[in-house]
Amino acid sequence: MKTPSLSIANSLPSYVVGLTGPGQPAVPFEIHPPVPIPQAPATSPEALCSMNGFVKIGRHETRSHQVTGRGSTPAEAAANFFGCQDALEAGYAAREARATIPPTALTLPSRGERLASLLACGTVKALTAGDDDRLERLMKAYVLVAKDMVEEIKLDKVGQGVYRVRSQTDSAMVYTVQGRICGCQDHKRHAEETGWYCKHVLAALFVTRLDAQEQGAAVP
Repeated sequence: MKTPSLSIANSLPSYVVGLTGPGQPAVPFEIHPPVPIPQAPATSPEALCSMNGFVKIGRHETRSHQVTGRGSTPAEAAANFFGCQDALEAGYAAREARATIPPTALTLPSRGERLASLLACGTVKALTAGDDDRLERLMKAYVLVAKDMVEEIKLDKVGQGVYRVRSQTDSAMVYTVQGRICGCQDHKRHAEETGWYCKHVLAALFVTRLDAQEQGAAVP
């Protein structure tokens, strides 16, 4: 006697199985793959105690903020509640402190970097105007400021700075710059030319703008 055999044909999504024997027709039946049972999402245990309230944060804050503290005991819930309140107060205090700092002071580059930027701006204007003489005076003014040869001594009656600028060629010579007026010979020769500034005036203007940047003030 022959042993019955199984014949399996792969037919998605199930398997068709036929049971055969000697002189017997195949009796087909299906075996389906197991259907996965969805798992319920894991849940956190519910806190036994909860403390909820509305508090005002910050000196200038008018609206209230909802604060919640949870824990397994009343003491733990209260500690979490006041911990959240302290965190909110710390955040608002940092924001208010930051608001009192001038925006330029937060990301202000170094004085040397800002001086180079001013020189670059003046250079572009001089090149655009084709003024090679002004370009040379700007470079000399840059050197005067970079070497700390410009000193503000006072403010005049209208609030303009009065500067003492040392000569690059004679260390004993000092020029006084007030506004856009200088006592050097170059300024006297070009006094009638509108918009012409000697290197000492340009150096004083550099320093005026550098100081204004550090104070967060605008300079015309």
